[in-house]
Amino acid sequence: MLWADLPDREEGGTPNVVGAVALAAAVARLAEVGLDRIAAHEQQLTADALSRLAAVPGLTVHGPHGDGAAATKVGVVPFTLDGVDSGVVAAALGYEHGIGVRSGCFCAQPYIAHLLGLRPADMLSAGADGGVAGMVRISFGAYSDSHDVDRVVDAVAQVAAGAVRGSYVQGGDGAWAPGGDREALAR
Repeated sequence: MLWADLPDREEGGTPNVVGAVALAAAVARLAEVGLDRIAAHEQQLTADALSRLAAVPGLTVHGPHGDGAAATKVGVVPFTLDGVDSGVVAAALGYEHGIGVRSGCFCAQPYIAHLLGLRPADMLSAGADGGVAGMVRISFGAYSDSHDVDRVVDAVAQVAAGAVRGSYVQGGDGAWAPGGDREALAR
């Protein structure tokens, strides 16, 4: 066995051949469907979600919203619910409705602070219940459909109305999980 010269001998592992093949297949499929068609699909879903979310009491959409807003953005809808920690909203959507969303600051703390009208230094105590301020983000993609919009808007409306089946506790890592009445969550 002969070692390669530097820097090649310091390269680790086997190339991600499966990943490269999967990427090629995904690119081919996207080209087959058409990026314009996918963008139009995501814009329609986003427009429907924005329209319906506007009727949820206590919900604030951050970023472009209203007539024509979906045409100016990707299929992402960040929002907050008055008085409800973004982590609790995300946990309730996940545990009770099987809907995956992202919550927190999305690795964009200064921008989220700006959107929430806060100073970055105030983010750690400005959230609901004195926690970390953040948002919930719904994301739509080529695989999403109108039923996904229906499910997420209905679930968010239930959480906004306080129709949460159990209690949630925040762990040491900051994540929210069911606590207390776990039996109610299982029903």
